[in-house]
Amino acid sequence: MSKKMKWNRRDFLKTSALGAAAFSAPWVWSPKTAFAATAAYGKAKHVLIFYAGGGMRTSCVFNGDNSLQYNPYGINSNAGTEWGVSNLFGDVARPLTLWEPGDVLPSFVEMANEVAVLGTVDHLPGYTGNGDGSHNTCGLRIATGRPDGVTGVLSYIGEHAFQTKEKYIPSFIVGNQARLFGLGVGQYAQFRPVALGDAGDFSTLTGSVESDGTGLSWNSDIEQWLDEKFMLNRPYHSRQKVRSFLQAKKDAVEFIDTFLDPALQVTSNPEAELGGITNAQLLELFPDNHWGQRTALAVRLLQIGSPGVAIGQGGYDNHSNEQMSLTPKIESLGNAWSGLRFVLQRMEHPEGGTYWDHTLVLCCTEFARDNTFPDTGWNNGGGADHQGTNASRLISMPMMGGMMSAGGKLLGRTDPQTYKAVDVSYHSQSVLATLLDSLGMQTTKYFEQPPIFELFE
Repeated sequence: MSKKMKWNRRDFLKTSALGAAAFSAPWVWSPKTAFAATAAYGKAKHVLIFYAGGGMRTSCVFNGDNSLQYNPYGINSNAGTEWGVSNLFGDVARPLTLWEPGDVLPSFVEMANEVAVLGTVDHLPGYTGNGDGSHNTCGLRIATGRPDGVTGVLSYIGEHAFQTKEKYIPSFIVGNQARLFGLGVGQYAQFRPVALGDAGDFSTLTGSVESDGTGLSWNSDIEQWLDEKFMLNRPYHSRQKVRSFLQAKKDAVEFIDTFLDPALQVTSNPEAELGGITNAQLLELFPDNHWGQRTALAVRLLQIGSPGVAIGQGGYDNHSNEQMSLTPKIESLGNAWSGLRFVLQRMEHPEGGTYWDHTLVLCCTEFARDNTFPDTGWNNGGGADHQGTNASRLISMPMMGGMMSAGGKLLGRTDPQTYKAVDVSYHSQSVLATLLDSLGMQTTKYFEQPPIFELFE
């Protein structure tokens, strides 16, 4: 495959300077915008997406300083952040036994000041009616940027990596809930991410790297394993499209050997190490559940050079019995982010600095939740719904990474009584554009909305 012509960075930034001169105020949602790059343009080498499938009630998790109607759990007053850190997060540091003597893993509350929250992400900013409350279309909006999108952000990232990296490593999905981030048609079809069902998938993979006589280095077991993983994650009527994925083998010959690296067997090979860190050490940082194990594998995938990983976990569609279901999930998510920060700040990156300096992390969901009573904070079933009113329409999304300057800040505020946006709303497409911008991608090639500048100012 021939490489596409790429923008010269100097020309690229000249264009951005024109846009910056034209608009001195911070970027917020606007129907039409000129291209401009943020201060983080090209500083990230990896993006990591946590996707909470089903619709997380973010008003009581990442924007908790609101009335009882929108947050019945309260906030931790010791966090020292602009955004309301939910009491659902654990607040107990944990001594580590497999790291350096005296090392302690901080609680999420203790490291929350390194997390910025976009408090008013909206799929339809400016629209005066109720927002979109559909799992299907909102899932596509947050994964592709459009309600009828056909290419997920990870496929865009994969194509960019192929065009710009000396050695191409694909993007990955870990957990079927994040599968929409891997959609791709046309020129992006062959750059769809490798889809893994869970963190233990590499543990069942054995074999050796062999040539089949065509120049392709594929062991037949690996070939069958990848094909089945991809096929099983496709709707039946779409499975003929697997051919476009198989074509990607011709462009991905160099990364096949990495699938056999014992370090990817995070759940079954505790002694395997990569970058001086064993799997046993890695797992000690994370909770022993889906969020934790999938995050541990994501760290390994970043280490082998993947430009983008999306982790998925479901179970957030809590129309009833929310407290029983949500509490352990949020505590687990917070612990996973604390462990992730700890290890990223200690892993040396091949391009200098640490992985923390070169990785942008996002947690997102398709919509938030509403239809709760002012005196209880829940609906009649002890849960919350998604009818498209302010509390489900305005999603709070946390981000962290070494290139960010907005740690601890709340960007986009809501009225504590009505949950209306009181200053700015950020288009959900802008969140995806921010990820691409950080990787050095020209965002107007993919999205109409600009990246979010305030995260890096």
